[in-house]
Amino acid sequence: MGETALRACRTLCVLVLLAGGCSSGPPDLGVGPFQGNWKWADAGGKRSIQAAFEKDLVQIVEQTGTKARRIKGTFRVNPPATSGEIDIVETSGANVGKTRLGVFAFEGDTLKICLADLEIARPAGFVEQEGCTLMVLERVK
Repeated sequence: MGETALRACRTLCVLVLLAGGCSSGPPDLGVGPFQGNWKWADAGGKRSIQAAFEKDLVQIVEQTGTKARRIKGTFRVNPPATSGEIDIVETSGANVGKTRLGVFAFEGDTLKICLADLEIARPAGFVEQEGCTLMVLERVK
């Protein structure tokens, strides 16, 4: 190949890379549907849950009477779809680096998550039981 053709080939490769032609962008991690704020409150107002998802970050605050429980961390889903498994790795507090396992499902603007306590196996379904918290959240519009 001649020097001129080689130079043209290199220039074309650089232009393709700069235009993003060799990449379809960042991988879809399945976190898009979670984005935004979610909430739930019982009818008597004694218990409420608020969740905020931004990119791969999540913060959940569960308020029961005067007690609040906070979970702050990163999350990932498998498979990236409308239902599947969710893992939350805590990034603050006494449980930094520990993972909570759960399952999730979307139904319109409703997000159901059943999240296990630390060191508990992933829940098999959406039932609140010892060691698992069931959250049925509505998207805040």
